[in-house]
Amino acid sequence: MALEQKVLAMIKAVYSDSTPESWTIRAAGQSLDVFRDVFVRLNRTVTADGEGIRLKEFILGLRANSKHEHIELDERDFLLPALTKNALAIYLDHLILRQGEQVRLFICEKTAGTAEPDLFKATAPVLRPEDSGVQAEEDVKRNGIELREKNTPRPAGGAQ
Repeated sequence: MALEQKVLAMIKAVYSDSTPESWTIRAAGQSLDVFRDVFVRLNRTVTADGEGIRLKEFILGLRANSKHEHIELDERDFLLPALTKNALAIYLDHLILRQGEQVRLFICEKTAGTAEPDLFKATAPVLRPEDSGVQAEEDVKRNGIELREKNTPRPAGGAQ
């Protein structure tokens, strides 16, 4: 099976909680202070032993003190060293984060020691057709997003 198919199958399996028994699942519950308005909690890490890939599932939500009622999310907002170093793919189950709701973020990574080539050195592909093939650095410049600690994804509707 091609790497892209393995990644997609892993995301689908973890999303639907139908992981094979051969995969290693580690619960985490670790909060990461990455964004000003969005809390990020590492929920679990799933490793497909022998496949060279692992998936991190994060839970996102608006902080209680956020001045925004909702924020528009983009997978590229999460290409941060605090969240991933070897990203192969990133998937959000919803692109709008509303106050009082949570969004699941999945980051699939290459594990250390795998023979797979580093296909996506600086960027990981998003899993939406309209975004495929776009470099994250170009998008950062075009959209005015800074990939840095305490950055905040864009509020919905373009308001800051």
